[in-house]
Amino acid sequence: MRNFNIDKNYMKVALYTLFVILAAILFNYAVARFDVVLAAVSAFLSKAVRIISPFIYGFFIAYLLNPAVRALEGLLLAKTSFFAAHKERVRIGALIISFTVILGLTAIIISYIIPEIIESTAALINGIKKSPIYNTNSDFYTKTLPQISETFGITYTPKDVFEKVINPVMQALSNFPTIFSTVLTQARTVLSVFFNIVMGVVIAFYMLMEKEQLGERTRKIVMIVFKPATAEKILTIARNSTKMFEKFFIGKIIDSVIIGILFFITCIFIKPPFVLLLSLIIGLTNIIPYFGPFIGAVPVVFITALDNPTKGLWIAIDILVIQQFDGNILGPKILGDSTGVKPLDIIFAIVIGGALFGPLGMFFGVPVYAVAKTAVATALDRRYEKKYLSGASAPQISKGD
Repeated sequence: MRNFNIDKNYMKVALYTLFVILAAILFNYAVARFDVVLAAVSAFLSKAVRIISPFIYGFFIAYLLNPAVRALEGLLLAKTSFFAAHKERVRIGALIISFTVILGLTAIIISYIIPEIIESTAALINGIKKSPIYNTNSDFYTKTLPQISETFGITYTPKDVFEKVINPVMQALSNFPTIFSTVLTQARTVLSVFFNIVMGVVIAFYMLMEKEQLGERTRKIVMIVFKPATAEKILTIARNSTKMFEKFFIGKIIDSVIIGILFFITCIFIKPPFVLLLSLIIGLTNIIPYFGPFIGAVPVVFITALDNPTKGLWIAIDILVIQQFDGNILGPKILGDSTGVKPLDIIFAIVIGGALFGPLGMFFGVPVYAVAKTAVATALDRRYEKKYLSGASAPQISKGD
């Protein structure tokens, strides 16, 4: 029987041709039925996210708690004779302390802080409805605004101010208390989220217990999949990114908590309404670099001025002083130069991140931009060294006057 010899090169060409034809058919199908394909992809991704959500929760919990666990391990080894004699139990001790503190703080927030915020928001809505700015026939619209308009040359009508400023604010505030009641009425959603968070806590515990082993497995996978030089670059970027993200996130959260507490303490002397709600706004918005303090100051001063204009002025001065303290003393002490990004780059990252992903984009934009900039700069430096420091002479660039 005659044997046929198959040319491997022809076989490769045939397989590549078949692959291109199949890819073209799939692409044509996707374009012709784009809405169906998009719906299918969205449904698949949504289901995939629901399935792995406990692991996502676990990863972020472990990531945020890792610095605390690391610090507690060093403290337990240095200060306690028991753990110094039983080093294998240090990790468990640090984890138990960390999770106990976090669960205790969560219980306090659920039991006391959230109900207080809901009550303050409801009282604020009622206060605004009773104030002159909610009545278009009041002196605020007939006398005060015309004077402002004449002084600054602003063209407006009372209806414009009410519909474009007051109404949106009221609708946003009115929706806030209903969020919690809506969530509570959807038992299935609550149970699902609760289950995912509980599972995330358990997963985070074991991730932190075995973080060295997980890191080593990840390193081996990267070394297997990529070439040695590429794998080393990826691992270097991952290490630098982890340090940068950890320092920025943890530092910014600590900084914002301190600022919120400082504002709460100073409010004891000024005595504005809804102190807890205002402190929460100041603390949360402070997480956003540069623009956060301004974003938080506007509603806080506005809410206080509705109750008492003089107190509103004092609150504005209070926020200015606290932010000066944060920008010049507290922030540099906690964060230092955590990202290595210049102010103009930070503004660029915040604007682009905010435009694409909203408040989360404004927060995550700075460290993501810093990581990308560092990776690009490293790649350019290596190419420059390879091209000009391996024997060829580098071009001389003249500097302008």
